[in-house]
Amino acid sequence: PPMKKMRQQVIILARAFGALATLARQEFDWQSTIENYSKAIALDPSDSITLMTFATANSIIGEFEQAKRLRDGALRLDPIYGP
Repeated sequence: PPMKKMRQQVIILARAFGALATLARQEFDWQSTIENYSKAIALDPSDSITLMTFATANSIIGEFEQAKRLRDGALRLDPIYGP
């Protein structure tokens, strides 16, 4: 069905933004990191891996409250990230 195909395309796009964010993070380009993780999460808020890596990036740049919110979201989706 068309809606299922559209959803799959949105998830692929979200993964692409997540990959761009990861590359930017490796280059210490924090603005691009945050922008691309934000786009990825906006497209697929149920991706616990991206939420957790976004949380880590926020923690690195000192955005601890945002990091906690993202981490908590990842934990709700996938408890494997727990202590």
